[in-house]
Amino acid sequence: MKNADFQHSLAVLGWSQRAFAQRFDVDPTTVSRWVSAGKFPKWVSEYLSLAVRVKTLLD
Repeated sequence: MKNADFQHSLAVLGWSQRAFAQRFDVDPTTVSRWVSAGKFPKWVSEYLSLAVRVKTLLD
C-alpha cells in the first residue's frame, strides 16, 4: 500500500488517521510513522480494501 492509497481509502471511508488508529487500538504516532515511511503492515491494506469495497456497495 502506498501513502496515496492509504489517504484515498481514509477519505472514502470518512476517517482521519486518528480515527483509524482509534478503531484498531494503534497509537496515532504509529500510523504517522507508517505514513512517513510509506510502509504499512499487510493487514492495513487488506482491511482498508475490504472496507472501501463494502462502503462502495452500500452507498
